[in-house]
Amino acid sequence: MKCAYCGSTKTEVFNSRSTRSGTQIWRRRRCQDCGEVMTSYERPDLSAVLYIDTGAKKKTRYSRAKLLISLVRAFEQSNKLTDLENIIDTIEQRLMALKTEYVTSAELTEVVLRTIKPVDTAAFVKYLAAYGDIASSRELNKLMKKY
Repeated sequence: MKCAYCGSTKTEVFNSRSTRSGTQIWRRRRCQDCGEVMTSYERPDLSAVLYIDTGAKKKTRYSRAKLLISLVRAFEQSNKLTDLENIIDTIEQRLMALKTEYVTSAELTEVVLRTIKPVDTAAFVKYLAAYGDIASSRELNKLMKKY
């Protein structure tokens, strides 16, 4: 890793631990040239290994930023906006547990809905209405009971 102070690539890790329910690694590093200490957080990059199948044989790389935007829209009336990083970490952990290279849009939506329902019911309904496959209010009620 490159030193944030002097730009040297000679750094050593002297403290490391798991954070955020095991979704990230926290590391303290010391530059061997200037002696400054810095902190880094590491998490898996799903965009390198996970593709979202959006139908019509079109596959796009997973994007944490797109997921964040969709959740901000769902949670915009909520006081839980500060919890979004933890929610996304949980969603990504569940996606990794699927152990697959491709995830359909429906599978991603299901993981998101199962994750956010216990957190905020209003955000759950808003996300379901925006991203669920719903043609009638009857289907909406059916899907609300499913999750």
